[in-house]
Order: sequence, then C-alpha cells, then structure tokens
Amino acid sequence: MLGSAVTGGENVPWEDNFVPVGLMFDLGDVSPFEVVTDPNNPAISGLDNISGFTPAMIFSSLHPNVENIRQFRDRLRTLHLGSTPNTAGAYNAFVDIYDVFN
Repeated sequence: MLGSAVTGGENVPWEDNFVPVGLMFDLGDVSPFEVVTDPNNPAISGLDNISGFTPAMIFSSLHPNVENIRQFRDRLRTLHLGSTPNTAGAYNAFVDIYDVFN
C-alpha cells in the first residue's frame, strides 16, 4: 500500500503496512543529485540515483506476503529490476536508506 505524507515522505517509515511515499516517488523519478537521508540516523544518506520503476511495477511487488521494506525491496528487484537502468547493488543500497528498521 502507498502511504502519504505532507513532505517528501522520507520521514514517514513503513508503518501499518504502508510504504513511505518518498520511496515510491524516488524509485521512479530522475533526480540523481537529490540526497536521501535516513530519518533515524543522519549519517546514513545517499544520492537518489535510482529511476525507471513505474507505479504498476511497485504495486505488483506488494503481494504476496510483503510486510516490510526489505521484503518489498527484494520482491521488486526480483520482478522488475531488469526492466530498469539500475544495478542490483545501487538499488539495494538506495532502498536500504529507507529501511530504518534494519
């Protein structure tokens, strides 16, 4: 499920089975110079160098049994990474910034 936030969403974690809206936006946008920071640890940050994921790709990756960001990351990678310009290493590192519970 897609969460929502007044801001960019980086500060809204996976909560009650909602994916942070900032993560949804950052997976599809092209903004390689934007910095994303873990809201719980400002020392963890990285460039938003990930793009090319569509809403259909994102929503199709939420089932079955996806209950946290790590599971969402792995399922989206398995199903759709090959259809984007991203590498597995860059993708994993980027999504892990949003995974504030691991």
